[in-house]
Amino acid sequence: MPFKKILVPFDGSKQAEKALEVAAQMARHSKSKLVVLSVAESISLPGYPTEAALLQRGIGAMQELELKKAGHVLRKLGVKAEFIPASGHPVDAITRYAKKNKFDLIAMGSKGTGGLKRLLLGSVSEGVVHHAHCAVLMVRE
Repeated sequence: MPFKKILVPFDGSKQAEKALEVAAQMARHSKSKLVVLSVAESISLPGYPTEAALLQRGIGAMQELELKKAGHVLRKLGVKAEFIPASGHPVDAITRYAKKNKFDLIAMGSKGTGGLKRLLLGSVSEGVVHHAHCAVLMVRE
């Protein structure tokens, strides 16, 4: 069954890059629409609005770099895609975007940036697998 719309959540990690490469090959062979989604988590520091705004600006700059990196990978592969910045909790943002836009497949790395973030928030990939309305392809490096 060829997939018509493939969503790739991209956080700039090696795992996400590998998933993007696999999804790009699939999109090329099946002539699927490919969309790269970068999710920036919202930061709230009660009592410190200036610091929160500065942090949010930094997160936005990082998100922009992630999307540029994804574009570079796809240019090397000769595959076109749409690049979408989003904000919120990654699992919610990914699954909501996929459902709202009727994606057939979410292709993502089995691990993202990891570390302390994974310990505090749980695995984004595990959350997407449990909450997605469509097929999820987990790509290992």
